[in-house]
Amino acid sequence: MFTVQEVLQLAVKMEENGEQAYRQALQRVEAPEIRTLLAWIADEEVAHAAHFRTMLKRFGSAADSPFLENPDQEQLADILQGESLSLKEIDFSAITRFGDLIDVFLEFENDGILFYELLRSFVVEGDARSVVDEIIEQEKSHVQKLTFFADSDTPVVPEPAA
Repeated sequence: MFTVQEVLQLAVKMEENGEQAYRQALQRVEAPEIRTLLAWIADEEVAHAAHFRTMLKRFGSAADSPFLENPDQEQLADILQGESLSLKEIDFSAITRFGDLIDVFLEFENDGILFYELLRSFVVEGDARSVVDEIIEQEKSHVQKLTFFADSDTPVVPEPAA
């Protein structure tokens, strides 16, 4: 059903979408501390995507892949079908309060953690597992930092009229 290559491509796409969403949010927020946070997370998403691209090049079709040859396809399908996995578009025009934007980003980050924990269960080689573990910890760090601002009443800048 899903190959290791497809799973890694999905991980890259999730990180690219996350970066794009954080950069779009930067256009809507004026508070310097929040802008700094969003820019930092966007940069981390770029680094995560690069890690997954490296894995894809190195292990996507290699015989010495650190991934299980036959991961639990049913478990993976259940996760992928039941979650948005940060692939949906954000309707920024509907968001007027930064706390609401944070809620969207918390969902993205938690989707990523869930997905990467599943991905980790398919990794049987130490170096690749360490990379996935590091990304999981960084995603958890994003959740902690975002949660700090979750109740913020900081307004977001309205989108320009089309």
